[in-house]
Amino acid sequence: MRPMSHPPRHPSFRFDLHSDILRYVGAVICPANANWDPDVPSRIVSSIAMILLMGGAMPTAAEASALCERLRDRLVLVEQGGPSPEINSYASAIAQQNLELRKARQDQRRLRCLTSSIVQIRPDGGNDCGDLATAISRMEANRDILAARLADLRESRAADARAALVTALEANGCGPDQAPLPEEAQRIPYLDTLEEPYRPDRAAEAAYSDPRPSFGILPSGNVRTLCVRTCDGGFFPISSQTSAMNFARDAAQCEQMCPGTQTELFFHAPERSETVDMVSAVTGQPYRDMPNAFLYRNRRTDADPACSCNLQQYYQRMTPRPAVPDYQSSVLDMAPKSKPVPAAHPAATERPLDEASLNVRRVGPAFLPSDKGTIDLRNPAAPGPQPLQE
Repeated sequence: MRPMSHPPRHPSFRFDLHSDILRYVGAVICPANANWDPDVPSRIVSSIAMILLMGGAMPTAAEASALCERLRDRLVLVEQGGPSPEINSYASAIAQQNLELRKARQDQRRLRCLTSSIVQIRPDGGNDCGDLATAISRMEANRDILAARLADLRESRAADARAALVTALEANGCGPDQAPLPEEAQRIPYLDTLEEPYRPDRAAEAAYSDPRPSFGILPSGNVRTLCVRTCDGGFFPISSQTSAMNFARDAAQCEQMCPGTQTELFFHAPERSETVDMVSAVTGQPYRDMPNAFLYRNRRTDADPACSCNLQQYYQRMTPRPAVPDYQSSVLDMAPKSKPVPAAHPAATERPLDEASLNVRRVGPAFLPSDKGTIDLRNPAAPGPQPLQE
C-alpha cells in the first residue's frame, strides 16, 4: 500500500460539533433572540394551562369533560417525550455524529490501523492512524456530551410541564389519580440500535419456558455472535451472520458447549468493528472492560477443568442417531410392512401348430406356392423377371 501524502479528509464540523449544535438549537427555538432560555417551554405550558383554566367561569359537563381530555392528552405527550425543535436538533446531531464516526472507523480499517504493526509516516512527519485515533476520541466525547445534554433537556422539560398540567387538572376537577403515570423515556436514536419487537405468539411460550437472560442491546442488521467464558475471557464464534432475534438461541447453544461454566453471549458488527470490540448482548459492557478479559492468554488449558468447554461432547450429542422405539409407550411408530417380491412367471413353451384342427376360413390364393423342390428363390434360373410359377 502506498503511503498517503495527506491524512484522510473528514468534515471539520464533527470535531467542534458541540458548540455548533448549541448555536443551531438556539436559532431553531428562537431565531430572533440570541439568548435562548431553556425554561421558555415550561412557561409556555403553564400559560396554556392557565388560559384553559380561565376559559369559562361555569363550564358545562360536556365542556369540562372535553377540557380534562385535552389536558390528559397533553400530559401523555409530555410523558412520552413529545417532539420539540430543540430535542429533534440534539437527536439529529447525535445521529450525524454517529455517521461521521462510522466513516472514521472505515478509514481505520482501510489503512489497517488496528491490525497492522507497520506505522506509516507522512512526509510532513504526521501519522494518519494517530490522527484518526485522536479524531475518533474527540467525536466520541462530543457525542457523549450531546447525549447528556439531550437527557437533561428531556428530564427538565418533562418535570416542569408535568407539574403545570397536573395543577391544571386538579384545578378543573379532573382528578389527580386519573392522570397517567410517567412512563420510561424513549431511547436516544443512535441509528445502531432498535427496541426489541413484541411477539404476541411467544407470550404463552415464555410463561412456561426456562428463564432466559434479557438482552439490553439489540442491534439492527447482521452481526457476529461469540461465546465468552467469564472465568478467563476465552471466546469462540457461534454465528457468523445472524440477527438480534436469534440471540436467545445462540446463548442457549453457548451454554450447551460449555456445561458447568458461566458463559455470556457477545456480538459485534463484522464490517464495522473487530472481534476485540465486541460487547455483551445482555449488559452492553465491552469485552475489554471485563475483569478477566484476555486472561486465557496467560493460563494453561488444563489449569482449571471447571473453566473450559467441551465442544467434542457437544457435537457428539448433536449428531443424529437412529431412532429406537420405546416399547413401554402407548404410541408406537406403525411402519408399513414390506410386501414380498412376487416370483417371476416361467416362460411358456412353444407347441407345434396343427393347421387341420383350426376352424378358420381361407379367402384368396396362397401367398406362396407350395414348395415342390423345383423353384430356387435364392438362385433364379435366368436373369430378369421370372416366369409365372404354376
